[in-house]
Amino acid sequence: MKCIDITQQYATTSEQWLTILLNTYCDAPSQGLAKTIVHYIEKVIISVDYLPETTSVCDYHTMHRFWSWQCRR
Repeated sequence: MKCIDITQQYATTSEQWLTILLNTYCDAPSQGLAKTIVHYIEKVIISVDYLPETTSVCDYHTMHRFWSWQCRR
């Protein structure tokens, strides 16, 4: 079951890698994968790939808080 669609064959940006990781987590959740997701969220927040007009900074910070909590469960 895929939670999120990825349109390109190969991931080239942090956001695309994040999409792949989230899909993988849907299929096989693990604490290690949650930690990797947190890492990529952090990369998206600080990277040049991030475009403020397409996604709100608050969305990524909310995701970061949720996935950080998942790591501690």
